[in-house]
Amino acid sequence: MRLVQIYRASMSSRLLSIGVVLGVLLFCVPADADAHLRCQEDSCHGPLPVREVREGVLAKAEKDLELANSRRVVMALDNIFIFTDDALVDAQLDLVAAVAGLRTAQASVRSQNPAKTIRLAYEANPSDPKLQAIYAESLLRGLFRGSLDTRAARTQRASEALRLLSALEARAMLPDANAWAALACGEKRAGVTRAATAAQAHCQAIAANKAVCAWALK
Repeated sequence: MRLVQIYRASMSSRLLSIGVVLGVLLFCVPADADAHLRCQEDSCHGPLPVREVREGVLAKAEKDLELANSRRVVMALDNIFIFTDDALVDAQLDLVAAVAGLRTAQASVRSQNPAKTIRLAYEANPSDPKLQAIYAESLLRGLFRGSLDTRAARTQRASEALRLLSALEARAMLPDANAWAALACGEKRAGVTRAATAAQAHCQAIAANKAVCAWALK
């Protein structure tokens, strides 16, 4: 009987010790310790500093877009390991990469369809002039398949793009040369040749690199 009592006491002590150790471990290791890691095969990476991404990666990518270096932007941002722990900064990364992907005819960038990424950004803030212009451009340049790639669907997208861009032009709110190029494209598709030529000329007059206008009248 005495041995049984000693055994039970010993086991109780061991279980208590194990419980304490586990409690300490659980306290020291956050439940979401791996939530901010991104892994691919046998490689895992944590988030990059927000300021480094905002002032470095994003600033350079936006400058490259302005200079018609969209392919360079795709090469720089099409990487799941470029992310932060700030949802707004990550959304901006996705959007800039999507715009670059749109302008280089990519079907997927950062594992997302560029036109879809742009549409979702626009739908989240439809009154923003820059997003309106980018969304309109995506309607004209995006890669669509199946029922979205019919003549009727293309005509409908071109009409909506021209509506958005014409409204921005009427309020003097077209944000940049790319938006003027998109307007030129939309007007050309609508058969408004003189207006398309004028919009193209305006694009070339304000563009940091005239190459951003080249696609509009093709």
